[in-house]
Amino acid sequence: MQPLSSRQESILNRVVDTHIHTGQPVGSRFITNRYREIYRDYYSPATVRHEMGMLEERGYLTHPHPSAGRIPTDRGYRYYVDRGLTPEPVSQKTILHISNKLSEEKRERENFAEKASEILSELADEVALFAIPNSSPGLPGHYKIFIKGTGQMLDKPEFHEPASARPLFQLFENRFRLFPWIENQCRRGLSVTIGLENESCELQHCSVVSADFHVENKSKGVIALIGPTRMPYGRLLPLVKAMSQAIEGFFDSLNLDSV
Repeated sequence: MQPLSSRQESILNRVVDTHIHTGQPVGSRFITNRYREIYRDYYSPATVRHEMGMLEERGYLTHPHPSAGRIPTDRGYRYYVDRGLTPEPVSQKTILHISNKLSEEKRERENFAEKASEILSELADEVALFAIPNSSPGLPGHYKIFIKGTGQMLDKPEFHEPASARPLFQLFENRFRLFPWIENQCRRGLSVTIGLENESCELQHCSVVSADFHVENKSKGVIALIGPTRMPYGRLLPLVKAMSQAIEGFFDSLNLDSV
């Protein structure tokens, strides 16, 4: 596929940034006004409107109805995550908060997993999933799964309709159906899957930010955030990475204590 021009890439990134922030379709005049310091007099609303039309033709943007502005498609979000994202470093205050909260649950694997998912959900304002390999013998490939923040999910406009929220709740209730998905995420490292990139049909209106972690140097688990495709990737990717590192630190300490 023909690459985007620098102007198209810039406009696409601004549309995605704006839609993530407002949740509303984005018009050309709004872009030129909001980012006046970037564009100054170089790009008129007509120029931006033309380029947004080209981006729509190429599948990066769409619009809810003819008179509305544009919103990103899965392809638009993917381009943004891969090429336009500016990560927001996790503050030392947040890292210390995570460390202090997790240290309260030392030595209890399940309590620790529940606390970790709770902390991540609160910090991200998204659904957090923590999957840890089952320690019971004879259950290879099975996981204990902890999910927190389903109430936050219902606060998102994308999940106000029962038809969009119900499949996710059904998936969360029947957690054994998540096992193949978890196995797949364990091979991805730190990753973002967007919309139809998710193999599970219940997640194909969502984005997932996930990271794997080693459990006592033997097997892998997964920590993940599940939310609308309109999620603040620049903030959440570093947050998930920091959480996965904190989790590995916990299991490393258990391993050292057992030596």
